[in-house]
Amino acid sequence: MPRVHLQSVKRNLIAVIAMLSSLITIYSFFSCPVPNEIKENPIFSLFSLFLLSIIFSLMLSKEKRKVRIKINNDTELEVSVGKLGACQNVVIPVNDYFDTRVDGHIVSPDSLHGQFIKHEFGNDTALLEQLIDEQLININYRVNDERSVNRKKSYPLGTTIKISHKKRDYYLVVLTQFDSDNKAGINSSDYQLVIAKLISFIATHSQGKRVSLPIIGGSSRTGLKALSKQQKLELIILSMMLSDSLSIDKGLDIVIPEADWKSISLNRLEYHMIS
Repeated sequence: MPRVHLQSVKRNLIAVIAMLSSLITIYSFFSCPVPNEIKENPIFSLFSLFLLSIIFSLMLSKEKRKVRIKINNDTELEVSVGKLGACQNVVIPVNDYFDTRVDGHIVSPDSLHGQFIKHEFGNDTALLEQLIDEQLININYRVNDERSVNRKKSYPLGTTIKISHKKRDYYLVVLTQFDSDNKAGINSSDYQLVIAKLISFIATHSQGKRVSLPIIGGSSRTGLKALSKQQKLELIILSMMLSDSLSIDKGLDIVIPEADWKSISLNRLEYHMIS
């Protein structure tokens, strides 16, 4: 059975009833005769009309798979269900070391970070590290000499770089930091800072190209258990709306995996962000 958004049902029901009332008023204005069936059964006729209004409202309120939101006069956002890998210019959340070792301990093969490395670079991680290091030259870092695996330079949360590979642009943003127990995570307050820094970077480096984002921090591995995926999605969009410098001619995408769609309501998003 298709999901429906209850607030959308209420709004659509009011709109449908208002439309029907207008039609009835216009019909009466032209002194059109009332059918005998309605004269003989007015209560049944009204009930049938109301029932049809509810059915039509439910149809209009079915959970959408795509919505468009106007961020500002220069930028439009499309939120849709799909595959991020099919997009041209993509945001990839990474850890604070920009690690390239996909082994399930440093970088999970199931994460976007891990899938990006495996699908785009395979075993040629030396090329990936070269592309990353070229963009990190002027960015402050701290060296962790005690770290024995992969990379030793740690960068601040929200650090974002753009690398180009196979005619595609990738925005790598530091979303998580390793702690003393070698677990990567982030808290809610730092998460907001990361999103703000990422949006600012995209605004100044996208060159007008369309950029596609995942629900950043959507994985349970990030440690953001206090925020639902719906809340993370709404926070990302709110950060876009609050950005004074965001101006992307071809717009932005937020791509939601099919598996996450059941826990997210695009109707609710449209209801709150557009209303």
